[in-house]
Amino acid sequence: MKQAKPSTHTFANAWSDAEKLALAAGSLSLLSFGAQADIIYTANSVTIDFTHTTGIGSAITWSVDGSHSTFKLFNNNGNGSFFLVLSSAGSLLGRGLVRQDAQVSYNRRFVNLGLGFGVGPSLATGYNFGGRANDRSMLSWINAGTHNTVAIPLNAKNFTSGVDGYFGFKFTDAGLANAYYGWAELNLDTASPGTVTINRWAYESCTGQSIAAGATTGGATCGGSVPEPDTLSLTLLGLGAGGVRAWRKRKRALAA
Repeated sequence: MKQAKPSTHTFANAWSDAEKLALAAGSLSLLSFGAQADIIYTANSVTIDFTHTTGIGSAITWSVDGSHSTFKLFNNNGNGSFFLVLSSAGSLLGRGLVRQDAQVSYNRRFVNLGLGFGVGPSLATGYNFGGRANDRSMLSWINAGTHNTVAIPLNAKNFTSGVDGYFGFKFTDAGLANAYYGWAELNLDTASPGTVTINRWAYESCTGQSIAAGATTGGATCGGSVPEPDTLSLTLLGLGAGGVRAWRKRKRALAA
C-alpha cells in the first residue's frame, strides 16, 4: 500500500470570490477554516523470526511513513541467548516507545497499551517515552543445555504469546524538526521458530498531535484551534445564491 508522508505544511485560510460564491450557492458541502489532520493508516505487516538470521545483526527495516527508515527489527545476541530486537539507533528516525515510569531502571522496556490509550506529547500518569537509542528486546531464544526455549522477555511488558497487543511510538521527519505519534499492533509468538510481527500501524499526519491506540480514521485540527471565518464569508453564506447575485449587482452599481 502506498503511504502518504507526514504532512508538515499548513493550509492558507483565504477564500477566493469564486470559492465564497460556490459556498454560498451550496456547491461546496463542507466549510473548513483549519488544516485538518489525517490518520495515516497502514495494514501491511512486517515480520521477522529466528530462522531469518543470516548472521547476528541481520535486520528488517520498518518504515512507518513509507519513505524513511524509522525503526528496524534485527537479531542480536548476548550471554548465550539470541534476541529479536526493535531499534531506532543510528540514522533511523524513531524516537522512542511508550513505557511505564516503574520501568525506568531497566531503561529498555516497552509496554502493551490498551485500545484507546492516548499516544502523544502528553501521556497518561505513570507512562513516558524511552530514549531512542535503547534497543527493545521483543523475543528471546534461550539455549539452556539441550533445550531450546523461545520466550517473551521482561522487556516486553504485558504481552502474551500469540495475542495481539499495542505499543506507542514517536518519530520525526527527515529534518528531525517535527515529532509525530502513532501506535502499532504487535504479535509476539513463542511457537517455533519464534516470530515477531507488526500487523498494522497508524500515526497522526500533523506534528505534535496525539492519537488513540487502534484509531484508523479521523484526526484533530492541525495547530489546535480553528480560525474564525471572516465576515464576508459569513455574509455570503447567509445570502444564498440569489442573494449573492443581488449583492454583487448593488456593489457594481455603487461603484459606477
